[in-house]
Amino acid sequence: MKEQILESSAVQLVNKRELSRLLSCSTRTIERLVARGELPLPFKIGHGSRFSLSDIHHYIESLKGQRGMQPPHA
Repeated sequence: MKEQILESSAVQLVNKRELSRLLSCSTRTIERLVARGELPLPFKIGHGSRFSLSDIHHYIESLKGQRGMQPPHA
C-alpha cells in the first residue's frame, strides 16, 4: 500500500540531456528556452538540474494551443 502511494505520487524528473533527447533538440536549445522563459525552470538537486516531466507536458500542450492561433504563412 505504502509503495503504491509513493509510485503514484512520484514526480518524474529528467536532466537536460534526457530532455534534449525527448524534444529532439540540443542541450544548448534547452538552455536558451529556459533563459527566455519558454521552458519551465529546472529543479536544483545537489549539483544537477532536473526538469519535471509534468511541467514539460504542460509546456508542450501550451504549444499545441498556440499552433491554432498563428496566422498561415503566405
